[in-house]
Amino acid sequence: MQRSVRRSYADEWTACFQVRARDLAGNLSAWSPSRCTSVDGRDPEVTRATIDTSRLRTLGFVFRASDHFGISHYSVRYRRGANAARWIAPSEWRHLATTSVRLGRDGGRTCFEVTAVDRVGHRDRVVRCVRR
Repeated sequence: MQRSVRRSYADEWTACFQVRARDLAGNLSAWSPSRCTSVDGRDPEVTRATIDTSRLRTLGFVFRASDHFGISHYSVRYRRGANAARWIAPSEWRHLATTSVRLGRDGGRTCFEVTAVDRVGHRDRVVRCVRR
């Protein structure tokens, strides 16, 4: 009696399955509803990460990523000062559907880090810095 099946599929393929059961007397059930899954072996790619310095009192960080199956969310954090400064991750920036954030200026160096997360959990991370 077969209880499992193993198949290999190329990245970005979608596979759909249906099953049915056979009892000890040999009777077959109806086919189950179809269930589909997609193979996603690639990381998302951050395609845009820019810092908008056009406003006097705030910095804008604008970002975007692409993935064949879609982006689940973004996480953004920032740090001020030297590379050794600790990263700060405001709670409202940890699971973003939007593609921009704003932060008040402090007159020194500010870095933003965006992490794009696809629907499977793969990640891509980019850091951008500005001194003003």
